[in-house]
Amino acid sequence: MTGEPDTDHRPAQAGPLLIVSGPPGAGKSTIGRLLADRMTPSALIEGDAFFRFLRNGLIEPWRVEARHQNEAIMQIQATTAAHYRTAGYETVYDGVVGPWFLDTFVAATGPFDYALLLPPVEVCLDRIGARRDHEFDDATATRSLHDQFTESCSDDLRRHVFDSAVGSPDEVADRIVATRQSGRLRIDQPT
Repeated sequence: MTGEPDTDHRPAQAGPLLIVSGPPGAGKSTIGRLLADRMTPSALIEGDAFFRFLRNGLIEPWRVEARHQNEAIMQIQATTAAHYRTAGYETVYDGVVGPWFLDTFVAATGPFDYALLLPPVEVCLDRIGARRDHEFDDATATRSLHDQFTESCSDDLRRHVFDSAVGSPDEVADRIVATRQSGRLRIDQPT
């Protein structure tokens, strides 16, 4: 090592951002990994990890009294995504970003693509019930979040919805990539 790099491997420009969202059990982590693995250079931001950073005083994020905590963590997540993006990485964020938090991301990151995984609630409940390597298994919270996503999807946001119960995870990822390439997943300004 001479201290001088042979070449500069930094990306030349800011990379795109893709948010993969949905209620628990929708397949965000699986689809997010598949999508990030298709990109180079890429970063995968796992939204759930940010809640584990809280040492004491964590309020379960689906509780009403967690609003301030959730807003703070969403700001931190959006800022993190913005930094990876600015560094030139194609960034995939997987986490619960409902339409009610899209403005937070737009403000921090600028335009991004948004894919909302929304299989039938029964599929989400079956998936969280079968989990062995995930700490979340609350059926009531899953049903509530599914309802919130369903109710908050305006007609304009319907183009962002993917039923992740139709086809294999690779096929869902393929549909997201194709729709993204068409420009239909873009969020340019606050909703």
